Amino acid sequence: MIGKRRASIDTNILFYTVDLDAGERHRRATEVLDRAIGRDVVLTLQSLGEFYVAVTRKRVLTKDGTKLAIGRWMKSFPIVAADTEAFRRALDLNLDHGVAFWDALLIETARGAGCEVLLSEDLQAGRDLAGIEVIDPFSRAAADLFGA
Repeated sequence: MIGKRRASIDTNILFYTVDLDAGERHRRATEVLDRAIGRDVVLTLQSLGEFYVAVTRKRVLTKDGTKLAIGRWMKSFPIVAADTEAFRRALDLNLDHGVAFWDALLIETARGAGCEVLLSEDLQAGRDLAGIEVIDPFSRAAADLFGA
């Protein structure tokens, strides 16, 4: 259960929640985020920033609409930011294990916040990265995580 394992949510899930053209992914991402509220889930400042850039660049929402969505999430979830140590560890994860730097920084920021799980469609599901288990947000494992 998520209550025993702190989690973070990657940008792609946030994006799908506002992308009405994403069909089933939109529905499922919205469900994941709704279930995460009130659980031991944090969002990273990096994911919120990446969301803002992706959504406004692709014109899924206006900048004002994007700001409103981010504001709601900032009220619903604790927000964590990278620090110097997360940055150093991200460099090591990138150099030693070939994880893309921005993914490594997201992972290390989440780990620094005590997360054991990262819900992400972009990283290899089931992989353990620096003590963070990557779970596909649309898998049975993610549903189990939230007690669905």
